[in-house]
Amino acid sequence: PDMTILLDMDVETGLGRASRRTGSESRFESKGLQFHHKVRQAFLDLAARHNQRFLVVDASGSEEAVAEVIAGHVMPRLTAAGTG
Repeated sequence: PDMTILLDMDVETGLGRASRRTGSESRFESKGLQFHHKVRQAFLDLAARHNQRFLVVDASGSEEAVAEVIAGHVMPRLTAAGTG
């Protein structure tokens, strides 16, 4: 892909949001904090290795704020490509 968007936030906040969204833990969400910290770090390491392709977005804000940040990066690329 030309761009990969990584929505990043601390593990505890992410798990809290997920459980509020679904009302319960899925099998993935119940794996424990250490597992989730390792997964988050692996994604951040991948983004650092491929920093020309990855856009790491702080996803701890509101949905609207996160969407605005993403649009601010994606729309210029779409416009430049003639698809926006």
